[in-house]
Amino acid sequence: MPETDSSIVDLTDIQGIVAQASELFNLTDSDNAFGSITFPSILDRASSISQFVRSLAAGQKDTTGASFEEQLESAETILTALQPSLGGIVDLNKLADLLKDIDSANSKINIPIENAGFEDPAQEDFTFTVEPPPGWDVYDPNDIIPDVTTDDSSATGVFNPSLNNYPGGVPEGDNVGYSFLVDPVGSGEAGLSQTLDTLLAPNTRYTLSVAVGNPTGDDPVPGISFPGFSGYRVELLAGGQVLAVDNNSLHIPEGEFKTSKITYTSSATDTVIGQSLEIRLINLLQGPGIEVDFDDVQLTAKALPVGSKSSHNLSEEHGSLLNPLHPSSNLTLPLGAVDSSSLLG
Repeated sequence: MPETDSSIVDLTDIQGIVAQASELFNLTDSDNAFGSITFPSILDRASSISQFVRSLAAGQKDTTGASFEEQLESAETILTALQPSLGGIVDLNKLADLLKDIDSANSKINIPIENAGFEDPAQEDFTFTVEPPPGWDVYDPNDIIPDVTTDDSSATGVFNPSLNNYPGGVPEGDNVGYSFLVDPVGSGEAGLSQTLDTLLAPNTRYTLSVAVGNPTGDDPVPGISFPGFSGYRVELLAGGQVLAVDNNSLHIPEGEFKTSKITYTSSATDTVIGQSLEIRLINLLQGPGIEVDFDDVQLTAKALPVGSKSSHNLSEEHGSLLNPLHPSSNLTLPLGAVDSSSLLG
């Protein structure tokens, strides 16, 4: 086989490769130590791929103690972040930079939430506060929480439960946030809310996850216990408009936490773009229980490709390609997200 410049890969049939995931193209190293190496034409973990693409461009055979084939097997995917119209030759160093950029752009960003685990203020074991946790406000549309709260009135706050309340412990840290309602079932709902500094951005997928707890056993206040469950709701809002909601969908056994997860994908035409995001954690008071606990609140954002047909699920809008190494795994291609002209050698 003739010697080949190690920094160049022939991608003349890239359009066909993108259209048909089963097609492969060959890449050869400069000293022909590996012969032809075939790469499946699907992008997944770009940062892993960029490392050995760059090492190949530098003429290195092995940077991690594994062959390129083994590195490929562990990384699983490569190279179709390129627009389908791309042809000719590509500089591998530029390609490695591109893959790193794509990996960074596609990674989820953790949105800051103040006191997300309710560890402030620190509490002794089996003690609680009757004021909203720092960073959080009372959500009380039915005015069922009194202006002056006491140990046995309806309240929101921070609670450090015992193993009697949660035999398996709490999801994160020592404390939980709580909404404790002693009013009759059906009297209304109340809980915690936090308006974030982050504004709703267009073409972005937001995922909110919250651990929701159903306490069991006794309350620190003598004579109060936690039988049953009054129901919960988790909401993500922007500008006061509810974007996504989990309305008591989980079955949460006594003394356990389950994770509620909701997702919202914004479009460029959303009327609340640029408005502050808000989180609400609510006790519905629709059952015999008194308290609902919350912990480990997390919100992530992932920017979607500019110019996609819609800001909704990419696997529905773009279709998905089959990963030939793992046929059960469908991956989506953010085509159009990259200016491929900068890659031409």
